Amino acid sequence: MVVIPQLFVEENKLDIKVVKKGKTTNALYFTNRQGLPLAMSEPTSGNHNDLFDIEIHFKEITNTLEQAQINIDGLFLNADAGFDSIKLRNQCESKGIIANFAKNKRNNSSNEDHYFDDKLYHERYSIERTNSWMDSYRSLLNRFTQLQQAG
Repeated sequence: MVVIPQLFVEENKLDIKVVKKGKTTNALYFTNRQGLPLAMSEPTSGNHNDLFDIEIHFKEITNTLEQAQINIDGLFLNADAGFDSIKLRNQCESKGIIANFAKNKRNNSSNEDHYFDDKLYHERYSIERTNSWMDSYRSLLNRFTQLQQAG
């Protein structure tokens, strides 16, 4: 059976400048193969790792897709090694999502044999392009903040 990738995930980190100093906000989002965002988690302030509150964010994103009547059963999820965890793999499996996560070398699960398609993993350029696009709004926010301070 050939599986066509449908969703890609990546953590988006935006440095948001506030009057006194910068703060970081993290949000997870799923995109389609072209990199268009389909669903996004609630932004979380603070500098967190990829798996911070992953259960909550994953449920939030999958609920959004289901509410939009997007069938998630059988979807393909590409994610970098930062998302390689038993918890997230189990959540994907419970929703019928095929997890294609790069192996995290820091995990001690070297004996476990998880599905991984290297060729499809390299299709992640679309989410990286989306990350760059989202980060480009940071410069607009910085300019707006500087204009407010000057005015």
